[in-house]
Amino acid sequence: MASSDEGAFKTPKTVRVRSSTSSGGTPITIPASPFMKKLGCGTGVNVYLMDRMGKLNASPWAVKKINSRCATNQMAVYQKRLNDEAKVLKGINHPNIVGFRAFTTAKDGSKCLAMEYGGEQSLNDLLEKRREDGLKAFPSANIEKVALHVARGLQYLHNEKKLLHGDMKSCNVVIKGDFETVKICDVGVSLQLDENMKVSDPKARVHRHRAVETKGSSV
Repeated sequence: MASSDEGAFKTPKTVRVRSSTSSGGTPITIPASPFMKKLGCGTGVNVYLMDRMGKLNASPWAVKKINSRCATNQMAVYQKRLNDEAKVLKGINHPNIVGFRAFTTAKDGSKCLAMEYGGEQSLNDLLEKRREDGLKAFPSANIEKVALHVARGLQYLHNEKKLLHGDMKSCNVVIKGDFETVKICDVGVSLQLDENMKVSDPKARVHRHRAVETKGSSV
């Protein structure tokens, strides 16, 4: 049966992306962490919601910062990863991957990666909550939309940017509202692909992850 999304894997029209302060744009002020709502955390980083007060019809940003409680000997590692993610994200422009907004310094002196706010919850959050509530699978329309939009984003990374995400899992898919938008995030460990679509650096490691829905004894 023909899909309602014919031509689904054609690259959509590009959208306008804001540049960072280093490109000569309007200076960007990132508040200190206590003045922003914490959205979540990852390995060595915290992510905050930044409301852009005073800007008419301005959408909020997600701001990723190094966790100040990280061990001193790990700071350089996480800082490099944040730098790498900013560099990769700045070159990406796709509606199913969170967009770059700025890479700058906050008022507290910490380096920050400001990104498009992709949504309130990750796909993993939604799966865990549904299981805790004893509910069955999501409606087929939601499942199809997530699969299709993630596939679009990955196809763009693989075919147009020659990048392997490197840490693809449900935690790195963010959902806004009632599946209004689906976006891939956390491209900080992306790996370069060669002309044969293989990882060009033989020493590079891909993060292994087991999907939460496969952890039960019945699978």
